[in-house]
Amino acid sequence: MNQSPRPLRRGAFSIVASLAAVFCLCLSASHAAGFDFVKGLFVTEVTGYGQYTEHPSPAFSQQEKITAYLEVNGFENKKEGDMYQLDLVLDLLVKDKSGKVGVEQKGVVVSKNIVTDPMKGMYFTVTIDPSLLRPARYILTFVATDNNTGRKASLDLPIQVK
Repeated sequence: MNQSPRPLRRGAFSIVASLAAVFCLCLSASHAAGFDFVKGLFVTEVTGYGQYTEHPSPAFSQQEKITAYLEVNGFENKKEGDMYQLDLVLDLLVKDKSGKVGVEQKGVVVSKNIVTDPMKGMYFTVTIDPSLLRPARYILTFVATDNNTGRKASLDLPIQVK
């Protein structure tokens, strides 16, 4: 289930986000416990679930695109007849090194999918253009919400823009 990347322009930088899903046919329950991020890192390329080239460091120039690869699992597979509904949203907050939020982008990725089999995990890729950010250290906080349960998971990734 790939969604087309959505470029967004919000204040200091633009964001391109996409969502990809991995199906697990062996899951018999429609709900997996412990909604959380299981992985989050910076990458130079992504070719599939768990298939990426890791960026060598969390330091980026203002001309270099920042791409985060994020895996979540434990979300609700809500049974609807013979199908399952997934309803996930990913938000992004950009904080300065003291934790003050400078940019908050709601709905960087919105995924409401109907699938035939329960899903175990999904990955998100979020690409940020930092060209309008001043050189400094930042914290990217990703917040995933499972709208089927209301549960939230968050992950902080520190970065440096040079």
